[in-house]
Amino acid sequence: MKTINTYVNRSNNSRMIEGARYSLKEISIICEVSCGCLHNRFGFKSEFNDNDIRKVKTISVWPILETKSEIISASWLKRKLI
Repeated sequence: MKTINTYVNRSNNSRMIEGARYSLKEISIICEVSCGCLHNRFGFKSEFNDNDIRKVKTISVWPILETKSEIISASWLKRKLI
């Protein structure tokens, strides 16, 4: 049976103990970040810091419609061709 990887905490998170070892699942539950995201960020590291467990910053870039003509154009682009 495969062993579960654990990572040493080097962050300043108030809900975690400095120097303690945590699994990805535990970190995911505590920090409310998905396991897949943490897995990608950690890679082959053995420790994690504040930057590794930060929340995902998503910025919606669509739709940025500033003028009336852009709004009308977008409404026509959404229509089916056939």
